[in-house]
Amino acid sequence: MKGWPGEPEMDYNVIKSEDAAQGAAGKPIENVIFDFGNVLVRWDPQAAMLPRYSQELTDKFLDNDISGFYDASDAMDIGGTAVQAVNQVRGQYGDTWADMMEYYFANFEDSLVGPVEGARVLVNDLKEAGIGVWGLSNWATELFPPAEKMYPILSELDDAVVSGYGTCASRTATSSNTR
Repeated sequence: MKGWPGEPEMDYNVIKSEDAAQGAAGKPIENVIFDFGNVLVRWDPQAAMLPRYSQELTDKFLDNDISGFYDASDAMDIGGTAVQAVNQVRGQYGDTWADMMEYYFANFEDSLVGPVEGARVLVNDLKEAGIGVWGLSNWATELFPPAEKMYPILSELDDAVVSGYGTCASRTATSSNTR
């Protein structure tokens, strides 16, 4: 199975207000919350893996049933460390996949392949209109700081909650970011 287990099949770029949300239809928007990966910053784990590994091996690595890649990523997203994630993969799937996981973490920055087109402009336009812009992410504690350094848009938000810090703490309370 390639891709995140349980990822929903849904329409994109469609605004829906159903059930309780219908009461808010037509009211002014005061705040917008953005996810980070593939919303503000493009994330493609293949980009980190292909300089070292073949397409076939990379595809297998990104198949959760074969390597446990997404399960290990989920464990980090709730506060686990890269070492724990690698050990999890090693114990459940073997040395090959654990070694590849170590390589992936060491080269994580290469999986961040650029800003999502238009996201920076959208964030700036919302801020200029007086709308709050916030971040909410499950990015792992060890992987978020390099991303934040590479992509200023992540620190231009009013604040963010990054669940990888284990307590869902505010980014400004858990990083060296001082604004």
